[in-house]
Amino acid sequence: MLDCTLIIANSGRMLAQAARNENLTPLVIDLFADQDTQEISEKVIQLQNLSLALLSIEVLTLQSEYNIKSIVYGSGLENQHESLVCLEGLYEVCGNKAAVNAQYAVNKKLLHHLDRLNIPYPSVSFIRPQNARSYLIKSSRMSGGQGVKFCIADIEEGEYYQQHQKGESGSVLFLAAQQGVQIIGFHKQWTLSATDFSFAGIIKQNILPAEKAAQVVAWLNGLVKLYSFKGLGSLDFIWDGEQCYFLEINCRPPASMMLYPELDLLSAHIKGKFVSEKPDMNVKGLQVLYAIEDYRIQSPEWPVWSFDRPKNATRIKSNQPICSTMAAGKTVAQVEEKLRHQKDFIQNNVIK
Repeated sequence: MLDCTLIIANSGRMLAQAARNENLTPLVIDLFADQDTQEISEKVIQLQNLSLALLSIEVLTLQSEYNIKSIVYGSGLENQHESLVCLEGLYEVCGNKAAVNAQYAVNKKLLHHLDRLNIPYPSVSFIRPQNARSYLIKSSRMSGGQGVKFCIADIEEGEYYQQHQKGESGSVLFLAAQQGVQIIGFHKQWTLSATDFSFAGIIKQNILPAEKAAQVVAWLNGLVKLYSFKGLGSLDFIWDGEQCYFLEINCRPPASMMLYPELDLLSAHIKGKFVSEKPDMNVKGLQVLYAIEDYRIQSPEWPVWSFDRPKNATRIKSNQPICSTMAAGKTVAQVEEKLRHQKDFIQNNVIK
């Protein structure tokens, strides 16, 4: 049987491409089965969600057809605790275990550690606060900003209240290994709108003064020592111009790894080792384009700089992702301008 690496994520295209770049043969289970994911993968299975009930059936089917050497998971599976625990009992799961993901979820224990390490964060409550209108409701079961909403109701299981903090959103991509923490890069990121917190884009830009960036690195050095963090991850923060606030740690390869194609990041993630190469100096950015109304994808001619291209005949509802694009340049302004042109082109020429 063919030796393969199984990729499991909400969208598996990024990791499948990284696997191909490492001469690995990817199998993919995700929620979209995009065209380009199918082009680079040995086999792609589309599911409605990554719950244990659905996932276990498909994994067993793949197991009968392929020799699954290891599993690499991305955004989405880290929040499916039962699924991840089950997979750990069957295969070598690269990166962080289910128990590590659970420990880094926002809960009273993690908040205690943040306080002990003097890491500031927006006020969090597990009971409805008096000034609830100034709070957001977040879910430990969602990723990429999905499910975040202003407080208009009581929280449900797995949710918590977090005070809405104004400012610029940023993140830092890092590798955790026995040697410690290796910083890959700082980024500015943005959401779909002021009221829709779905992830919409990221660019290589450090929005923090040097002193505050060093502070965030110190946070990471303290936080990764708490539990057995391994491989790629990102720390999200918000900067209000005076204070930097911790938001969360993502315990799996984040979208920002796509900004560093010159680095063997997947190999480093799998092996739990630092990269020896240096990032190039070019600015890179990526964006997720969302539908402004309901669409049905026909057979468009996708530009070469687009990816995560949906299958023909796919129905996309308003505010759901259409595709992604990337751009590179010498300056942040240059890259942002290219991203704007790409967005206009997709909306005016591809999606009609």
